[in-house]
Parts: sequence; C-alpha cells; structure tokens
Amino acid sequence: MRRRSFGLLLLLLLTTPALPAQSLTAKFDIVATIVRGPYLQRTASDSAVLRWRTDAATDSWAGWGEVAGVYDQTTSAVPRVTEHAVELSGLTAGTLYYYAVGTTQTVLAGGDAAHSLRTAPLAGDGEPLALWVIGDCGATSLPLCGGATTANAAQVRDSYAFWTDHATPDLWLMLGDNAYCSGTDAEFQMAVFDVYPEELATVAAWPVFGNHDGVSSDSATQTGPYFDMFSLPSAAEAGGVASATEAYFSYESGDLHVVQLDSAESDSTPGSPMLVWLAADLAANARPWTIVAFHHPPYTKGTHDSDNPADSGGIMERMRENVLPILEAHGVDLVLTGHSHGYERSFLIDGHYGPTGTFVPATMLKRGGDGDPAGDGPYTKAPGPHAGTVYVVAGNGSRAEGTIAPWPALAVGLSELGSLSIEIAGNQMDVRMIRPEPGPPVTATVVDHFRIVHLAAVFVDGFESGDTGNWQP
Repeated sequence: MRRRSFGLLLLLLLTTPALPAQSLTAKFDIVATIVRGPYLQRTASDSAVLRWRTDAATDSWAGWGEVAGVYDQTTSAVPRVTEHAVELSGLTAGTLYYYAVGTTQTVLAGGDAAHSLRTAPLAGDGEPLALWVIGDCGATSLPLCGGATTANAAQVRDSYAFWTDHATPDLWLMLGDNAYCSGTDAEFQMAVFDVYPEELATVAAWPVFGNHDGVSSDSATQTGPYFDMFSLPSAAEAGGVASATEAYFSYESGDLHVVQLDSAESDSTPGSPMLVWLAADLAANARPWTIVAFHHPPYTKGTHDSDNPADSGGIMERMRENVLPILEAHGVDLVLTGHSHGYERSFLIDGHYGPTGTFVPATMLKRGGDGDPAGDGPYTKAPGPHAGTVYVVAGNGSRAEGTIAPWPALAVGLSELGSLSIEIAGNQMDVRMIRPEPGPPVTATVVDHFRIVHLAAVFVDGFESGDTGNWQP
C-alpha cells in the first residue's frame, strides 16, 4: 500500500519544457473547463489511459514524468472532442508518475500529487499489493432507487480512507450496479464521478458490468454510457489473454491475476464465448494469486436468493453451475460479487454447484472456522486445482438492506454498509470488511478478517503432493 494521499486537491498551472510558456495563453478562442475527471483507466505495467471531459471541444494533451510538474514525456491528439482519452505508453513497471492534462495550448489540471499514478509491478518483484473493493456503490438520491443517497457511499469511501490513513490502493474494483437506477451518464456522474473524484485521479477503477448498468448500455454491442466512459482491456493490454470485448477481461499486477466477468448480459452457458475464453485465460495464468469478480453471486440469502431459479432470471444459478467448476479447476483463490445488498462470505470450499441445501461438508468444506489469524487461524491451501475458494458477496457499498439468512457454507453474514480491503504479500492474502462509523468525522471498524495462506508444494519421491495439511510457512 502506498502512502500517497487521496486528499490533495490543489491544481497547479505549470509551464515546462514540454509545454512552452507562451502556450499558457490560448492561441484560439476556445475556452474549455474540465467537467469530469481527469480519471485513470487501464493502468498496466507499461501503460495507462487518462480520460477527462470538457465543456467545449478541444484537442487533447497529456504530460507525465517522475517529478511533479516536469513532463519528460508528452502526447497529444489533434481531433477536437469533449470526451478525451489519451494513452501513456513506454512506462516503467512499479513506478510513480505525475501527470497533467489539457490542450496543446493550456494545462487544465494536474502537476501535483493529487494527479499521479503508479504502474503495476511485474510478477516476482515481491511488491505487496493493496486492493479496495466496493460493490453496488451506485445509490443516488433518485426516488426510484429506494430513496438511498450518495451519503452512504461517501461514508464507505471515507471509512476506507480512515482505515488506510489515506493511502492509495494499487487496484480498485467496482462489483457492478455502479450507477442506479439505469446506468445513465447523468447517474454515473452523480454516483461515481461526483463521489470519488480524488480516488479516480490517482488509481484506475476496474468496473464490473451490473444489471442496473445494463439498462442504458449493452454488452453485446459494447455501446451505451458504461462503455463510452470506461477504457477497459479487450486485447490483453494489461496482461492475461485477449477477450476481444470490454464486457469481460483480465489483467495483472505483480503476483496477482484478476478476471472480471459479465454475468449480467453475456452468455454463461457451457461452450459460450465468455466461458471458452475464461478457461483459456485461467489455463494460461502463471501468477500465484487469482481473483475473479462478477456481479451476480453464486450463493446468497440476502436481498436476493441464489436458490430461487426465478430470481434475477436464473443468472445466479447458471453462474454457480457453469462458471464455478472452471474457476475451481484452475485454483482460483477468491470470488467477489455484489447484487445482494449486504455482506456474505463463505468458508474455504470446493465442488458445491447446487442449491445451498446440497452442501456436503465432508467433501466440499476444505477449511472451516473464521479464517482469522487471531481467531480460528487462516485458511491454508495447497497449490493446484480444487484446493478451495472463498466466495464473497459485497453488495454493500451504498446499500445495506434486509436480513441475511444462514446457509451451510456461510462463515459471516452482515447487513451492514462497507467495503473490502485486500492485501497480498508473498504467500498471504488478507481480506477485511471495513464498516463505516458515522461521524463527523467518519471512522472505521474491521468487522470481518480472514486470511488465505498458500502452502509450499511438498515433493515425495520426486512427485508433487497437493496435501500439505495445516503446515504453516
């Protein structure tokens, strides 16, 4: 986790060798103001995308370097647009850069610590990773959305900042339903860009496509506000196997491989393009840690019921029956979902593809207990397939509703607002649910903590054994 503050807001208008001093006075009569962003997208080990919106059409310019205000590299695009997207290429892995954006005539934003990015480290670099995960964060003040307000999302945001002492995470995952009720551009502005402006300027958001996002956007054609405002990898720009679509994709950072699926609209039946790609991507993955994220949970007894095939059009059932066997066959460690507006997470389990009542502990429970190193101890797993996966529902980023009924593989169920902090270091992954404590100021409480530990392979007579018991590193 990096101690770069989210809280710096000062925008400096700077002249640099890359942008001549006289260029600070516009040479044409277009006066533009940034009305969205700048915000980061698709940060990889050697590239990143900067995006912003202006109230008037202009050309696009970006400068970046390892010293704030000194732009060793610049890029520009001539077409005059209001939606600006500029790719920064030739970056060095695991490096902090400062950036500024504007036109070829005028810097509009940047040049300070509030406008910076860190590229992804390479595999094997030994860099620890910090992830922030929010689900169903898109509640707005629109009456049709149940009367929820962005105040809940702001509390969740501030509680994570409090708990991390305002450190910037390396990755930021959004688990779908990012803008209620219909995923319009105006709703995204209210629920995302107005709530997280500082975060968006320093870490790329990696969104999952949710059913509410899909009301105004279409994943088959990759059209609509969702696909217009996010720049997501379709050609393996950030690692993994090319998916040929921004609806589902993978990316990598350090020792972590992340897969994000489209449960809302893409076909999830056996042999479908998404599942064929998923199997190929996971088979090619050589990173030691794997997280998979999608919107509809395979197990939930909260505001949705995964046992009911009529709930959500049967999507939860199909994801459980068709997707989970692929994930577990490739040793996926953690599955993150939203949709149900609470917090639920399983034990370390494997092979449970039916309704909750069909869970058989003798064969499906890999590790029980709370997984807390200060409690029952961490969940340990050997390398290889079917060693166990933890399933988390974290649809509590702006709404926490109803009650959560128990189900056999449920370790923790809470109807409370919150977000996830995930820290990966070496052979350990720590996951915490951070609950906001209303202020002012907002503080935070860790209400669930579990750890997954990768065990070293044991070799007997030259052959690898997948059973290392409860050996601790």
